[in-house]
Parts: sequence; C-alpha cells; structure tokens
Amino acid sequence: MKDHRQQKINYVIYTDNARKRFLLCILYFLFSGFSYSSFGQSAEEYFDSGNQKFESKNYSGAIADISKAIELKSDYVAAYFLRAEAKKNLKDFRGSLLDFNKALSIKPSNDTTMAVVYLDRGMVKLNLNDLIGGESDFTKAIAIKSHYAEAYFNRGIARLMLKKKSAGCMDLSKAGELGLSRAYEIIQEECQ
Repeated sequence: MKDHRQQKINYVIYTDNARKRFLLCILYFLFSGFSYSSFGQSAEEYFDSGNQKFESKNYSGAIADISKAIELKSDYVAAYFLRAEAKKNLKDFRGSLLDFNKALSIKPSNDTTMAVVYLDRGMVKLNLNDLIGGESDFTKAIAIKSHYAEAYFNRGIARLMLKKKSAGCMDLSKAGELGLSRAYEIIQEECQ
C-alpha cells in the first residue's frame, strides 16, 4: 500500500515538474525576444516567395506572402514597396498609396533608391486624380535623381493635365533628351 501511495506522489511530483518546465519554456520564448519565424519562414523568405509570385503576375499571392514578411519585420521597406506595386497592378490604388507612404516614412526620403518610390507613388496619385500630388511626387523624384527621364516624363504629363502646357512640354523635352523617345510623340501631339 505504501509503495502504491509513493508511486502516486512521485507521479504528481514528476507531472508538476514537467508542467513547470513547459511553462518556463513558454515564458522564455515569450519574453526573451525569441522570433516565431524560427519555426517557419523568415521575413526574407516570405519576401522572396512574394517576389517570385509578383514576377509571375500572381499579384494576390504576392501580396499574401509579402504581408507575412511585413508581419515579421515591420520596417521592411522593400516589402512595402513590392506590396504597393502588386496592389497597383490590381488597381487597388488606395492600398498601394498606403504602402508607398509607409515605405517613405521608414526610409529617408533623400535616399536615391526612394526616387523610384516617389515616381510610382506619383503615378498612383494620378490614377486617384490627385494631379497636384502626382506632380509633387515627380518633382521630389527629380530632386533626388536629377537625370530621371521617367520622372520628367510623368511630371510633364501631369502638368499637361493641369493645363500647365509650357512647363509640361519642357519636362517632356527633358525626358526625350534623357533618352525616353516616346516623350517626343506626345510633344508632337500636345506641344505644337
């Protein structure tokens, strides 16, 4: 009888110690900064997967994977940019604008790589009929990267739409000088 009771006591102590070890492990992972991505994909792996889906024009799949990357790494500028591009391709211009804004809030706006973000955000603004906002973003892109033909081209288009014909035609001419030959086609149609 005594042995049986001792076995029960040993079992309770063993189970109680196992529970304590389990809880300590859980608390360690919760409070030690342990990354849950260790059990699954990393932010970079989700980004790479999203990028592959983007390249194959699976924009919804790209957005899903890139969103997971952002969940794991909230300051992932490239992920916000790529997700904005995917949303833009799906005509979700408001969602795209939010992601471009987030990318610009994380990375210094005078960084040369951000000229592309300003250019693309400007195009989204044009799609949302924010012509002045688009023109402003193209101007910011040009301020960062002075020989940016696409920025001159798009600012020229925005200025023509804003009835600033002279300034728009000058921008289109500059885009042409910088190698964007389609600017000359628009000059022939709009600037004569």
